[in-house]
Order: sequence, then structure tokens, then C-alpha cells
Amino acid sequence: MKSAWKDIGMGQLCSIKSGKSDTKDAVEDGEYAFFDRSRTVKKSRRYLYDCEALIIPGEGTEFLPKHFIGKFDLHQRAYALNDFSNLIDPRFLYYFLHHMSDLLSASRCRCHSQITEVATLCGTASRDH
Repeated sequence: MKSAWKDIGMGQLCSIKSGKSDTKDAVEDGEYAFFDRSRTVKKSRRYLYDCEALIIPGEGTEFLPKHFIGKFDLHQRAYALNDFSNLIDPRFLYYFLHHMSDLLSASRCRCHSQITEVATLCGTASRDH
């Protein structure tokens, strides 16, 4: 690790929030994207967030991060990483998570473990370096 880099917890890089919706809240004719733990982006008639976010499933066999900007609904077992600090570019974090998805999926861990692992791996990333 470069000596100019520092270890920073994920909570200092962004907010991590879970959703409140259930899969049964998905509708065919919804106006807003609805992210749950699957590969498929569903639709919803309401939104919980209006921001740039990285969406991470909270459980399941695949760890497939998604990047989204706009209004969206979020499943209760999925997480939105948003409100990014100036220490990290959300696009960098998305590509890093996407690159690491095979490794993280293979571990079949719950998201809390995955976020902790990602925080350890990403904590040194900075927009300035």
C-alpha cells in the first residue's frame, strides 16, 4: 500500500442504507426502478431514494452491484451506498465492486460481511491518488 494512502472505513466514504420494500411491491407498470436481490431490475409505483447510488444485494448467491442515478425503490434486504464523500468517486467504487463480484459471490457471505470486506479493500481508494 502506498504510504500516502490511508485506511478509511466505508462509513466515511458514503452512507449505507437498506430499503423498506418487499418483492411483492413490484408492479408491471411502475414508474420507478425497483432493486431487489436479483439480476432483474423491477418496477415500483413509489421511490425511496432520489440520488446516485450503488445498489448491493443483502443476501443471495450472487453479489451483483448496480450503479443508478435517479429515483428508485429498494428491497428491505438490499443496500444503497450513496452520499459519497469527496474521498472516492462512486464510479471507481462501482467498477471495483463489479470486478470483485466473482470473488465475493464465491464466498456466499451475507452482505454485512461483504461490505466489511469491501470497506477493507476500498478504504484506501481516493479521488486524489
